[in-house]
Amino acid sequence: MPVDYHHLTQYERCQIHALLHRGLSQRAIARQLGQSPGTLSREMCRNRGQRGYWYEQAQGKAVRRRRAACGVPRKVLGYRTPAKVFREARVPP
Repeated sequence: MPVDYHHLTQYERCQIHALLHRGLSQRAIARQLGQSPGTLSREMCRNRGQRGYWYEQAQGKAVRRRRAACGVPRKVLGYRTPAKVFREARVPP
């Protein structure tokens, strides 16, 4: 993996969407964005929907994948508020 690796930004996804709809090839788009053709190809495979490549949908899919990969649950079940912890810890007189 190259040292300057980074995720595609929403702006880059918007550019991909616009250039695809202009009829440019994947290689031409990759060259214009300064990305490798493989990066663009993977982006298109991972984030293409039923209607083709749409940058809003692609950004949403990418964000959901990153959140799922980090392993941190998004909803904590059984969370006890500080007030509840305090009440439980109090010793009756």
